[in-house]
Amino acid sequence: MKTIRNKLIYAVALSLLALPADAQDSSLFGIWRGQAMMPGAGGLDVIISIEQIFRPDGHFSSVTQSNYANGPTAGRLIGKLQEQGTYQADPNQGVLSLHVMKHTGSDKTTQPTDEYDHYHFTSPDRFIMQSLDGGPLIAFVRAQQ
Repeated sequence: MKTIRNKLIYAVALSLLALPADAQDSSLFGIWRGQAMMPGAGGLDVIISIEQIFRPDGHFSSVTQSNYANGPTAGRLIGKLQEQGTYQADPNQGVLSLHVMKHTGSDKTTQPTDEYDHYHFTSPDRFIMQSLDGGPLIAFVRAQQ
C-alpha cells in the first residue's frame, strides 16, 4: 500500500515539474490591490495605488494611480497609468517578469518598459513586491480570486 502511494506522489511531482513555472504558481491568479507611499517633491508624500489582474493564460492588466498624501493638495491626482501585457512568475526565485504590450497614461512622457519584481507571499491572500531596481515595497491584498 505504501509503495503505491509513493509511486502516486512521484507521478504527481513529475507532472508538476513538466509545467511551466507560471502554471505552477496559481497563487498569483486573480485581482490584487496594492498601495505604497513614497516621498515626493517639496516634502509632499505620494500614495501609489495599484490594481493588478493576473490571468491563468499568462496575461496581466494593471491600473496605477498616484495622489498627493499631504499638504494643501492632499488627495489630488498626480497621474494614472494603465498597462496590459504578459507575465511570467518564478516562485522558486520569487521573481515576477512583466512584459508591457499596451500602455496608456496621463503622463505622456512615461514609456512602457518591461518590469522585473521580487515578490513574496506573506499569506495566501497577501504578498509584497519590490522592483529589482529598487523603489518602495508595495503590499498587495487579494481582492478577488
